[in-house]
Order: sequence, then C-alpha cells, then structure tokens
Amino acid sequence: MTNKLKSVYEEMAKRVGITIDQIDFTDKEWFTKHKWTVRDELDFKDWLIEFIENNPEVIDELEAEGIVRRDIKEMAIDFVIFYGWDFKKSNNN
Repeated sequence: MTNKLKSVYEEMAKRVGITIDQIDFTDKEWFTKHKWTVRDELDFKDWLIEFIENNPEVIDELEAEGIVRRDIKEMAIDFVIFYGWDFKKSNNN
C-alpha cells in the first residue's frame, strides 16, 4: 500500500475511532467490522474528493483497488460504496 492510499485508509479509520493498524486487510470483510453514520460517510466522501483533487497520483492507486477511472466525484462515490464502513442503525450504536 502506498503512502497516499494509506492516508485514505487512515482517514477512514480515524472516523470510526480506530487506527489503520487495527484494520485486518487480509479479512475479505474488513469494511464490515466498524460502523459510521450516513453523515460520517458523506463527510468522508467530501474529504476524499478533495484529497484526490490535491493528490491526483492516488487515482492510479484507487484504480488498482478496483475503482474504475472516471471523474473524481464518481471515483470517491465508488470507493465509499465498495470500501466504506457499514452504517449504524441509529446514533446510539
């Protein structure tokens, strides 16, 4: 994993109160292990769009993760759909 892609996953981890070291990427269902709110996901998506705009070299890295190269907004949406955390059922859990 490159430094730019690592930054994306670090930001995702931070948003659910963990570190990237606590994510077991060998588990094919790693993204189901933590939950965030719809607002958290939307905020992350906006962060990711800005991150990609400021770091266009991450586009190739996202493509290597299976995200189809399109416009930046669509790539960010696809990333969140495929790799975003599950949703909390309510704000309490």
